[in-house]
Amino acid sequence: MDVTGLTSLTQVTRTALHAAMPTKDEIAVGAPADAGRKPTAYAWFITAMLVLLMLINWGDKSVLGLAAVPISKEFGLSHTQYGFISSSFFFLFSISSAVVGMLALRVKTRWILLVIALAWSVCQLPIIIPMGVTGLLVSRIALGATEGPTSSLTVHTAHDWFPPARRGVPTALTQIGGGLGLAVAAPTLTFLIVRFGWKSAFAALAIVGVVWAVVWLFAAKDGPYSAAAKPAEEPADAPRGPAVWRVFATRTWWGGFVLGFAAYWALSLISAWLPTYLEKDAGYAAGTVGTLLIVPPLVGVVAQLGATLLSDRMVRRGVAPKYARGAVVGVIGLVSGVCVVAFPHAGSPALAMALLAVGLGAPGVAFPLGQLVAAEITPVRKRTAVLGWTVGLVTSAGLVAPAVTGAMIDAAATPHQGYVNVWTLTGVLLIVGAVLAILTIDPARDAARLGTATNRSHA
Repeated sequence: MDVTGLTSLTQVTRTALHAAMPTKDEIAVGAPADAGRKPTAYAWFITAMLVLLMLINWGDKSVLGLAAVPISKEFGLSHTQYGFISSSFFFLFSISSAVVGMLALRVKTRWILLVIALAWSVCQLPIIIPMGVTGLLVSRIALGATEGPTSSLTVHTAHDWFPPARRGVPTALTQIGGGLGLAVAAPTLTFLIVRFGWKSAFAALAIVGVVWAVVWLFAAKDGPYSAAAKPAEEPADAPRGPAVWRVFATRTWWGGFVLGFAAYWALSLISAWLPTYLEKDAGYAAGTVGTLLIVPPLVGVVAQLGATLLSDRMVRRGVAPKYARGAVVGVIGLVSGVCVVAFPHAGSPALAMALLAVGLGAPGVAFPLGQLVAAEITPVRKRTAVLGWTVGLVTSAGLVAPAVTGAMIDAAATPHQGYVNVWTLTGVLLIVGAVLAILTIDPARDAARLGTATNRSHA
């Protein structure tokens, strides 16, 4: 990257950081009264189960990318063909997220989570049993349809167990299940693929899904802040609140959505294309790739936990939510975008991997904080619908990104130049989304306009 480009990026970063700093009048707006209320041990057990579910979810997502080289070789797939199969996971992913989110208004989420976990295991069978490319394609579409609602339902379920001012960390924990899934799945599934063949990895994931479902069947129950429990944050006689579409019309929702879309674009490339890039373009051995793939997800885990801890602490100390939520996620997204744009031009492999890890891992903060601000401006009775649609729209990036990446690589003069173009596009998307988040996210303002400000009050 030339000096002019670095100077421009530095100016953008400095301007955004300045905009993100609160004034004295925007501090101490009043911390929620529930700041000292401690969640129960069972609340953390339920959260751990939800994290494990997300870990399995992301293991299912990433296994195709980890097995991309042997699968492409066995079936004779081009970059474009593999990109299409990878994107097929998201053909029904977003739609099912929205539809099941609406269904969860009437059916308890604990039963929905049980059914979809079992469905994941069933969806692995067409891959385990020899069925060719058609079986591979159909199984990925079906798996995506059953996994689509998971993220929003885990967030909603976690919120049923925690008061509003303490939801940042459990929300982050459910979302870092994705990062942990990649971190655990990468070396584990790579070992199975290398040692026993790529189908063994799919079989292992099917077994783990069944085991989780059995435990959840006996462990799950309604939380103290669920709608069924008539939580104090939304009394039984409270009005039903604004129509769902009004939440989607707020600037807060749009700021979270755009950055979330860009972050999911980056995340989908980790599972779909990063293994192939590291092995084919960067020249790492297959065994080393499995180890390297741990790094971006682990960076994401640290970033999400750190950002949500900081954000919750700021909220409890009375810092305006536009800074405690919007500025925190926006600044991290901005730094991530700069790293992605810069890493192909790094002078050493170590520096390139460091920039890549931050650039693709840290944007994950957009998922917990994005869903958190959406929940803060939404009545609890309509939370699953709003979160379901939000996740469905954000994850539509997973439908587009792998296919676009494959087409860009095939269209470039060389595969290397194609990858450079892909990383540049990804970085620019993150920078644009981050700046928009800083400028638009303000849960307190939009909750007041919608008449849902009690979502942020004490429980």
